[in-house]
Amino acid sequence: MRTVYLALLSMLALPAAAQSPAFSVDTSTVALYTFDGANPDTTFDLSGNDLHAFNDGTTSVPGRYGSAREFDGVDDRIDMDAVRVALQGSSAWTLEYIAAATTDVWIPVLLTHTCGNGWWLYAGGTSARYAAKTTASGGCNWSPDQTLTIPDIGTDWHYFALAFGGGLLSFYIDGHPVESLPASGVFQGGGGQRAWIGHSDSGDGFYYSGLADELRVSDVARSAGEICMTANDLGWPCAVTADEPGAEREAGTLYPATPNPFADRTTLAFALPEAGRVTVAVYDVLGRAVAVLADGERAAGRYEVALDGRGLPSGVYLVRMTAEGFAETRRVTLLR
Repeated sequence: MRTVYLALLSMLALPAAAQSPAFSVDTSTVALYTFDGANPDTTFDLSGNDLHAFNDGTTSVPGRYGSAREFDGVDDRIDMDAVRVALQGSSAWTLEYIAAATTDVWIPVLLTHTCGNGWWLYAGGTSARYAAKTTASGGCNWSPDQTLTIPDIGTDWHYFALAFGGGLLSFYIDGHPVESLPASGVFQGGGGQRAWIGHSDSGDGFYYSGLADELRVSDVARSAGEICMTANDLGWPCAVTADEPGAEREAGTLYPATPNPFADRTTLAFALPEAGRVTVAVYDVLGRAVAVLADGERAAGRYEVALDGRGLPSGVYLVRMTAEGFAETRRVTLLR
């Protein structure tokens, strides 16, 4: 049973008019914020753990699901320090966040700068940054700390996910895996700063603009398959890979790309146990088709297709094979 660390929070009642959340509550949910409700000063936790957060200046506006909170980038923020406290000692966690930029620059960043524990999730325009601090990071260091170039995040709503556990920190956009980096340690430590949405209180005191719709925090590292299926449920099409729960795999094989990563060209092989129609297509991390490598009827057998990346920007791509009763996805990385 989780301990409620802020006695004042437990005295607050949920608003009667709170709308149904887009995310579900399960046994791993630490906190769920929908940013709905009539109380302008409180973001109510619907998980049942009473880890409510406190608004400071945000405005209620229509969101993708019910209401959202708008951050002006000047002095708006939400204090979610109860979540930071509740995660102390955790060896796994996941942040799932529905947010949008308003100026094509950034979303309201999820941030905690406390030395020894923390997370960072930033995205907007054409870039994204994700990072973590744990006992293994050492002092106040972020490890890992990665900034990526991702085309056309723009001002659309996106489903961001950041999962820590099993030796990895994994970043997803709209259910699609963007990158995973080695990460270890547990979420614990000291320090005087707090955990915020939309604000950094570590030296720069910077505020971030944009829209926050829903946020679910979990004390497990949710799998790629689970995040992909959640994206589908939320309306972002995502193909579950064949080695994840919920995937369909009755016939066929898509083999890993060789080489991978690649600079100009890589080859993938696929096999069909019987004749039928097959499609092999390539998508960027936002789910947009960038190439079709095979599309049509094929006899049973093994085939090879080549992906020519000379006209594509560097980054992560998903190669998706579909056939009768079968679907599988492989990730490839184009580096120059």
